[in-house]
Amino acid sequence: MINKEALTVVYVDLERLEVSKKNHLDYFSYIGGVGLAYKILEDNFERDPLILAIGPFSGIYPYISKTAICFLHNDTVKEYYIGGKLATSLKFAGVDAVVFLGHSKQKVNINISLDEYLVGGEETDFSLHPESTTLNVGEDKITIDDYFSVSGNLVYRKFVEKGIENIHIIGDSSVEIFDRNGYDEAYEDLMEMIDKIDVTPSTFSSCSGCPVGCEFSNKGEIGTSSYLSHCLVSCSFADKIYTDIATVYRCLSVLGYSYTHEHLEFVEGKIKEVRENIYEKIADSKL
Repeated sequence: MINKEALTVVYVDLERLEVSKKNHLDYFSYIGGVGLAYKILEDNFERDPLILAIGPFSGIYPYISKTAICFLHNDTVKEYYIGGKLATSLKFAGVDAVVFLGHSKQKVNINISLDEYLVGGEETDFSLHPESTTLNVGEDKITIDDYFSVSGNLVYRKFVEKGIENIHIIGDSSVEIFDRNGYDEAYEDLMEMIDKIDVTPSTFSSCSGCPVGCEFSNKGEIGTSSYLSHCLVSCSFADKIYTDIATVYRCLSVLGYSYTHEHLEFVEGKIKEVRENIYEKIADSKL
């Protein structure tokens, strides 16, 4: 289910063990991914948010395989990208971002499905569900479905600090395509752009929606090379495709989104402005 007018954010209050959902009309122009994550971080700064965010193409177009992870650490904003099936599962659970606020005094499990959100100490076994995905906080790293991870240990330490043990997502809703013929043509054209991918195709396990199966699929990414592509959230190896505004605009239009060329051109400036606001909040908090 695609919300074409607002971005859907699920808020997990780890102190109260409560979950709520809000559809944000005011976040729509940030598109998704890192843009959405930065805006959420700014608006929830005081509660030390840990954010998972996806984009409008997640689970719908090829090479759109990552989930943005954003949080504060040592007075800086950290952003990472993890692959696997997480982004696709969130998309088909009707969620654009999940925000973890505060810190739990006990280890908690979070269960997310379409319009049903649970948080608590008891773990639900979703392993038999064909559309389930699990983010597991193990002994020394986080993994998606026991394979896909992210570089470094800061992300792992943040999840441990929050008290998160597992996140289970069931994404089994449907997606209505606005222009089916236009979508099929756009998808086929994207598949033919595989020679623009800056990595050698192989037979390793692929992130969801990626036909490449490269040797780096399980390692995740650090930082951002392009604000637009990481709002979507594409793999960095696909930057040559998803930094092209004409291509992105076409792909958005056939899905029924009302984004304009100006939205795509100006999103970098909007994110930089939000980033400056966050660092002003950091400076003020130290006074």
